[in-house]
Amino acid sequence: MGISNHTFVLVLVLILCYGSSPISSKNVYIWNDLMPNVSLTIHCKSKNDDLGQHIIHYKKNWNWNFQLNLWFTTLFWCNAEWVNPATKKVVSASFVAYEREHMLKDWTSQCFECIWSMRKDGLYHSLPWGEKKGFRFAYAWGSGIQKELVDRL
Repeated sequence: MGISNHTFVLVLVLILCYGSSPISSKNVYIWNDLMPNVSLTIHCKSKNDDLGQHIIHYKKNWNWNFQLNLWFTTLFWCNAEWVNPATKKVVSASFVAYEREHMLKDWTSQCFECIWSMRKDGLYHSLPWGEKKGFRFAYAWGSGIQKELVDRL
């Protein structure tokens, strides 16, 4: 085999290993931790996959899993909303549920099990690997996806 054949075989092996690696597989969980008797409506999608609208009851979750792509552009965003029983107003937020491109810069993508906790005061994300168990505030209700991100979609 010439050097170009060795390079081709090496690249092919890396692609096959990467695609079946558990590291490239991610799980996202969205928990409704709002308050009793309040349901959360969630609609998540990527550029290629619309995961549909789901109703999550209090203290329940909805989840999905996916494989990372080789171009480091895996991105899922969600719209979440619920009705505040005190004001009867719809409370909503649009947020990035997972973005591979910013894995080294954004702690919300440094996870294998990416867990979101929707709470009355905002959206919380599980802490990254190596930190204490728990959650960190990530988005406020009423927030939206940044214009630069929408332009890339």
